[in-house]
Amino acid sequence: MSTPLGAGRLRHTREYLGLSASQVAQTAEIEPSQLAALEAGEAALDELALHRLARALCCTPALLIEEQPAQEEIPAAIARMASELSVHDREEALAFAQYLRHASES
Repeated sequence: MSTPLGAGRLRHTREYLGLSASQVAQTAEIEPSQLAALEAGEAALDELALHRLARALCCTPALLIEEQPAQEEIPAAIARMASELSVHDREEALAFAQYLRHASES
């Protein structure tokens, strides 16, 4: 079974982590050309490759295949995700959100 990736999610995650395409391809044991096609939305991948990519990017497979919520749905999505975090991680997320708010005001 092949799985479509969320639009731009793979490249965004890779770039956010500061990883090169060749690093991710090598770690995930896929061809660089396959990674390029996946990032361009020109290919789907099988379950094994999905799990290898997720492991290479230190994330869950769901992160790579779920679509981004619409702009107006983002606050509710953040709240849902935060409700599943530990108390410590919620405090860290709140501190980071406060940092972002103050950084954007500067």
